Amino acid sequence: LITHAGVGTIITGLNAHKPVIVVPRLASMNEHVDDHQIQIAEAFSSKKCVLYCDDLTRLREFIDEARVYQFEPYEVKGGNIENLIMNFIDLFQ
Repeated sequence: LITHAGVGTIITGLNAHKPVIVVPRLASMNEHVDDHQIQIAEAFSSKKCVLYCDDLTRLREFIDEARVYQFEPYEVKGGNIENLIMNFIDLFQ
């Protein structure tokens, strides 16, 4: 799966056990109002559950790497932000 850095899309791909390559939408390209998607891509990449493509000219390299990369499973560790989001969702259920 090659996707922008929307959290929902990333998690959907991970839950489907697909290799995920994240290409953040950028403010400098008028694709978004700020660069928060870079932070999201970096956060998931630091957990080694996605590949973060920071240069579209190298996308082919990332696709090739995804074929052999040992992706780590995505695990919710119960960090502060994850707890805040889950508590917020619980309010509406």
